[in-house]
Amino acid sequence: ASPTEKTPRLMTSAQFYAYLYLGLYFDALGEPLKALPYLEKAASQFERFNYMGEVARIHHLTLQGAANSKSKAL
Repeated sequence: ASPTEKTPRLMTSAQFYAYLYLGLYFDALGEPLKALPYLEKAASQFERFNYMGEVARIHHLTLQGAANSKSKAL
């Protein structure tokens, strides 16, 4: 494959990292509710058996738990 060719594997990897970093970005801005959908997609729709997949999964679970706790307190 040429360096500019968009293979399915490269596209999947790019989508995973796009969702992951958008989620992390919104979380860093203090907007966890905006972060959750992106982290959920990164964690669930893309099988990543490496440490970045675990980062997405754990960060999603952490934010989801915090959001659930916050909604129960209201």
